[in-house]
Amino acid sequence: MLEADGDEDMVIGGLLHDAAEDQGGELRLHDIEARFGPTVAGYVRSCSDSLVEDSKQKAPWPERKRDYLAHLAQADVKTVTVSMADKVHNARSIITDLHNGIWVFDKFKASPEDTIWYYAACLEVARSKGVSRALVTPLERAIQGMRDEVAAWPDRDAR
Repeated sequence: MLEADGDEDMVIGGLLHDAAEDQGGELRLHDIEARFGPTVAGYVRSCSDSLVEDSKQKAPWPERKRDYLAHLAQADVKTVTVSMADKVHNARSIITDLHNGIWVFDKFKASPEDTIWYYAACLEVARSKGVSRALVTPLERAIQGMRDEVAAWPDRDAR
């Protein structure tokens, strides 16, 4: 994040980006604001595709991702930068798992094709917002890496 011109609040927001989405929704977000301030809480809110208290009550994956992409398209460059740092990390983790023989898509709520579509759509938002090449380039490479790993997966059609 720092190499992409991020500041301390962006770094903290990036570290906590999933806290409200995965651990208590608005209540967790209020806790983050009390501990780290409104700017950090704003990044966490903006990087969350759902803030329901019970994660089992989240909207379906396609709906959440379409809504999140629309949200990102309206967000400022700092918010998109925080989000893209997360996307780079997640995409690299997917590649690592696939490379190590772990078919990670069994635990996802989306197919490999839909997952790659989502990351590519995030990349387009990042480009349109002028996010630093320090994040855009690794995301480009990670998306291609996901495509390559999925295409090379042995017996993929038998799944």
